[in-house]
Amino acid sequence: MTDQSIPGTTWVAERLERALQGDDPVVRMRAAEALGHMRGEGLGAVPALARTSLTDMDSGVRAAVVNALTEIGASADDLLENAVELLKHPDKTVRARAGWAIGKLDPAVAARATSALSECLATDAAIDGRFGAAWAFGRLRSPSSEAIESLKRALRDPAADVRAEAARALGRTGRPAAGTLPTLVTLLTDADPLVREQAAGALGRINENTPEAIEALRTLTTDPVDYVREAASEALTRFGEQAKPGPPRLDEDAWVAQAPSVSELAGRLLEADDSGRAEAAWLLAKLGTHAGGSTTERLVIQALVDRDSDARWSALCAIARIATRSREVTRATLRVLAYDRDPDVRDAAAAALGALWPEAREEAVTGLIGALGDEDALVREDAAEALGAMGMAAASARDALGRALEDPHGGVRARAAESLSIIALSE
Repeated sequence: MTDQSIPGTTWVAERLERALQGDDPVVRMRAAEALGHMRGEGLGAVPALARTSLTDMDSGVRAAVVNALTEIGASADDLLENAVELLKHPDKTVRARAGWAIGKLDPAVAARATSALSECLATDAAIDGRFGAAWAFGRLRSPSSEAIESLKRALRDPAADVRAEAARALGRTGRPAAGTLPTLVTLLTDADPLVREQAAGALGRINENTPEAIEALRTLTTDPVDYVREAASEALTRFGEQAKPGPPRLDEDAWVAQAPSVSELAGRLLEADDSGRAEAAWLLAKLGTHAGGSTTERLVIQALVDRDSDARWSALCAIARIATRSREVTRATLRVLAYDRDPDVRDAAAAALGALWPEAREEAVTGLIGALGDEDALVREDAAEALGAMGMAAASARDALGRALEDPHGGVRARAAESLSIIALSE
């Protein structure tokens, strides 16, 4: 064979790039992996990979593409430019994924898309597109006044999912979002329970103590939905208020009676559709202790290996609410906390450990101390809070919590101080 008959790496990369458009998701996945392994020689395929990361309907392919872009060393500026362009794509799913992609970039890079995200959040006709933009704003470390104003307007969005995500994003922003408090307080009476939950959580994280917020949160501690009551009680605790949630109302018992059976939901955890698995896990989380512990093993497996981050997040929420404690469950949750790529999933793992730790105390403390160094502020904040929930059992974390008092994020500093106080009181 002569040298001329040996295909060059450029030719191979071009063929792999074309394979990204094929019908077989396995082929697309392998093509992305191969381009990633080519590293610098695959740079020419970056635009095609970036587009595939947003448009491919198979989450396994999207994950392989993200890994490939990382291996190649694609420029964050190139990815941002491509994602901003796709915020105006005719397909609403692509527009939503474009918002999510921007949120996954380095916050300093993603912040340059503020105007494009604001326009999407204000004008996109599809709920998915507006939701993606709100989610992206929630990932910025220090959102601009333009971003905060956009989220404030989104609190009045006709879609409950968008209102809830806007509230959640403002909660991640913290004190700079204090000007949105009046609108957040009105959302505590929203017809949708998820909106009420996220509004309560945002008020607690913004941590601006006002009589109107306190009174509204007190009213919410008797909400018919358990996770709404928990969010209101937690927010009041952050204000130094004692809250005693009332017993579940008949409305909640009626919902449980009409909800799908636990066995049906457990079966749906094995569905091929990503959103179906995520929904099943979330419904199990809503059932809470009504779900019993029989599904925990499947939820743990899902939290560890599910290809969809929403499904992993929902599984962890369910594990925390069902509160089936065992050393194996705690260790699995710790693995998620340490290794999952999605900060929202790591955040859910840190929160879950606040309930799961007794069966593996030392390992839980070590894992949560490690999470105090996480790149995401909410993960650090929930890790500090989980250590406080352990009381004296977390005494070995005092030095780490002391260092967290100098964290750049105010919420982390506040939770670290609170946890140190709890540990001191429990001695």
